[in-house]
Amino acid sequence: MTMTIAIIGAGMAGIACARVLHEAGYAVNIFDKARGPSGRMASRRHELGICDHGAKYFTARDPGFRQQVEQWRQHGAVSAWQGRIDVWENGSITANNDHIQRFIGTPRMSACLRHASSDLPVRVGLRITALQQDDDLAWWCYDHQDGKHGPYSLVLGAIPAPQAAELLPRQHPFQGALAEVRMAPCWAVMLWLDAEVATSWDALRLKNHPVLDWISCEHRRPGRGGEPRVVLHANPEWSQEHVEDDPESVTVALRSAFSEIIQAPCNPVAQSAHRWRYARSVDCLGKPCLFDPASGVGLAGDWCLDARIEAAWLSGTALGLIASQHTGALS
Repeated sequence: MTMTIAIIGAGMAGIACARVLHEAGYAVNIFDKARGPSGRMASRRHELGICDHGAKYFTARDPGFRQQVEQWRQHGAVSAWQGRIDVWENGSITANNDHIQRFIGTPRMSACLRHASSDLPVRVGLRITALQQDDDLAWWCYDHQDGKHGPYSLVLGAIPAPQAAELLPRQHPFQGALAEVRMAPCWAVMLWLDAEVATSWDALRLKNHPVLDWISCEHRRPGRGGEPRVVLHANPEWSQEHVEDDPESVTVALRSAFSEIIQAPCNPVAQSAHRWRYARSVDCLGKPCLFDPASGVGLAGDWCLDARIEAAWLSGTALGLIASQHTGALS
């Protein structure tokens, strides 16, 4: 009998991988350090309203992913987002006429992942810190609370490339490929405001701004409601320069930049900052996933293909298919 497969990471890639394996009849255990399936599709809860402080939206170009998005939409977990997204550049704001169809999870970005994983065994609040393979070639996972999980026939990681490199043995054959992947950080600041933001746009993409990359009026997004609030994303360069700064100083800097953009004082009734250390894939692997049948280890994530949520789904799906074929051969 085939042993259970461990999947580390419950973001889009991890859940996509788990779904393929589950539907093929294999047992999976999913681990994630967060409170629930989300990855970078995370949201911050507050009594004044939810803020999506990770991924802004996603697109669907691949036919398989379009079909998946439509299924989520039919279950109310995804909505098309037709908000007005303008562009700031050199102090001027212009309309964005790219005609791209965008989607967001409803009532929060992670809703589609929570729907997709509703019948899967997801262990949240557990960070896997070490892997060990025994003499029978079975894998054991160790968490940050000294818990031991296993045995597993395969270990599949759906986490950022630098974290995968830290988790795998130094001599593992994936280390060379992982060293070539580069990921950039992003500071996100959430502001719950005392009044509506007087703008004609629902979101603003900023080009060549010294601090900001994105502004989103969260309460205007489908299925949100609640009090006025915005999410600010710093650009990769500023985030890298200030990656080790404290959240308070980062919040002050992004708030100041936001006030300059809207030409009005910013008076939040609540605020919060979050550092995404591995927010954006810059130099990607160039292949859908990594799988080593000799060691029984596989890796997936948007860093394999492209810095998009769709790419994470494609990568996780590809890994699930490869792993199921390998596991089937061992059965």
